[in-house]
Amino acid sequence: MVIGLLGAEIERQFGEPAFMPARLTVDMYRLPDLSPVEVTTRVVREGAGSR
Repeated sequence: MVIGLLGAEIERQFGEPAFMPARLTVDMYRLPDLSPVEVTTRVVREGAGSR
């Protein structure tokens, strides 16, 4: 559930028809609880094809 939320947000923020994220790997060291979450994104480094 948490990983699906992360994947959907990455696709929403950075996906476009010419470039869609295809793979996401996340290491979870413990299960998350069911408390509400807030997703915040920021660009750490601009890539060659960035907007």
